[in-house]
Amino acid sequence: MNQYKYINKINVFFLTLLLCLMSGIFSKSSFSMMNPAAVYCDALGYTYSTVMTEFGEKGYCGLPDGSTVDAWDFLQGKVAQKWSYCAKKGLSFYHYNESDPSAPCQDCLACKTEDGKEVEVTKYMGLKVVAGKCGDGTCGMPENYSTCPRDCPSGGIDGYCDKVKDGKVDPDCAEGEDPDSIPPGDLDHDGDVDRSDVNIVLRYRNKSAEECPECDIDGDGKITVLDARKVILMCTCPRCVCSN
Repeated sequence: MNQYKYINKINVFFLTLLLCLMSGIFSKSSFSMMNPAAVYCDALGYTYSTVMTEFGEKGYCGLPDGSTVDAWDFLQGKVAQKWSYCAKKGLSFYHYNESDPSAPCQDCLACKTEDGKEVEVTKYMGLKVVAGKCGDGTCGMPENYSTCPRDCPSGGIDGYCDKVKDGKVDPDCAEGEDPDSIPPGDLDHDGDVDRSDVNIVLRYRNKSAEECPECDIDGDGKITVLDARKVILMCTCPRCVCSN
């Protein structure tokens, strides 16, 4: 009899231990997952908010035009498609419903890539719906280049325009915000290279590059007439005169 009691105690102990471990796993999982609709809204630079209704908490996404839409409907492409990621990037897109078995996803918004493939919008963006911890190798919400450059390299989609000159145009930046989107020699950042840019170099002629780093075209630490000549060669308009 004592032997059976001992065995039963062991069984109870291991069962309790197993339940505790499972509880910890599920608890960790539930806290690590984030709302995809909120992640999508935030990644686009829009404002996500929640309202408590009689049916529970409901999420909304505030758009640049001042309107507010249901966050899940927005993620699925049912509303405000012109503010979607696909539209912002000039890609064609389509909302697939649940009844289309050949669709790339169910009840979702898909962007059409340059090679003709259709990809669900969050997959195309590479969004993570797992709450990130800086240093874990994953750029998850609420991390971005500013808060965790180790996990979120410059030029990536993280809801933050880092404005780092790294040879990649940051998709989170508005037009003209990222220095990599500015043509070389466009010193006044007006989208072209013309005589006004040459004049900027000449204004700093014979000065140190510290006075105007962008004017030091040849990178020799000094701003000279040679830099001005290089800008002339970069001119994007006839006779280096642009009408804008």
